[in-house]
Amino acid sequence: MVPFVVKKRLQCLAILVALGTVGMLLSQAHRPIGAALFLGAAGTVGLALLLLLALDLIGLLSGPVRLDEELTSLAHTDGFQRGISRLAGPDAPPADHPWTLRLHRVLSRRHTHVSFEATASCNDRDILLWGKRYLWAGQVRSLERLSMPAYASATWAILHAMSDHRIPGAQPVACRKLRRFGLTVGSILLAEHLGDVLSLKDYLKTRAQTLTPDQRRAIVSALAGTVRRLHAAGIYDFPPRYFRLAGTGASHHEMRIYVFDLDKAHFAPRAPRWVRCLCRCRDLRRLTKCLRKHTPPEEHEALETLFHHGACATAEPAPRQ
Repeated sequence: MVPFVVKKRLQCLAILVALGTVGMLLSQAHRPIGAALFLGAAGTVGLALLLLLALDLIGLLSGPVRLDEELTSLAHTDGFQRGISRLAGPDAPPADHPWTLRLHRVLSRRHTHVSFEATASCNDRDILLWGKRYLWAGQVRSLERLSMPAYASATWAILHAMSDHRIPGAQPVACRKLRRFGLTVGSILLAEHLGDVLSLKDYLKTRAQTLTPDQRRAIVSALAGTVRRLHAAGIYDFPPRYFRLAGTGASHHEMRIYVFDLDKAHFAPRAPRWVRCLCRCRDLRRLTKCLRKHTPPEEHEALETLFHHGACATAEPAPRQ
């Protein structure tokens, strides 16, 4: 973790020095407009670098963020108790029997986030949950978070929008910001665990060639319907890895498509029409490329026609329920 952070700080410092140097050279060459632009950009990068260094200092002073401790703290919030009771359904224990939460296992670790599974327990009932903890790691790309919602907050809003529009996906359970000295240094998200699922890309790689043409058409038709409903709900920018397929039969040839782990998707139900068109075209292009790569060449034209016809059946966002 330390070499990664040092590397990114050095990159920010190099950008700052380069912009400042070009600005000074333009100033000496009597190019005031160019000098002002470069010096202004250098000042912006410098302020961002100071902010990231301040966040690093806060992280060092406050100590490491322990996932198990954060989950224990999250379990005592009203939001988690309401969310897990809603997920448990009508058979949920009474309100005077609170749920507990413990870490089950860590699935993957990255510099900016950790994916994990957690177990919510109450009386003799256990519910497996999927979760993600995000931390401000100080990457240059983390500057996006100064003007855009944090990943956990954006994913939380998208999952609720999907639930409102009855789009298959993980039911949101809880979302909480991680604070140190009154400042937000990260966030944590908990959602329903979808069980044994495969990403669309992995499924097409390993099993699509063993399916019959009718089964492939059924999967493409279901995928097109899911994409159409996402766009109608105002949800865009989802690559193939966001789609998960879960088997509904023992043969795994009967599949249901879910949308999951929506880190960088965008929820823009009121975006201008031209923005929606651009985002829709990009999503269709990504998924079409994935289908062409992992399906038989002789079926490309038919499957693409089926996919585009189903995904473009409606163009306007549907009203929220």
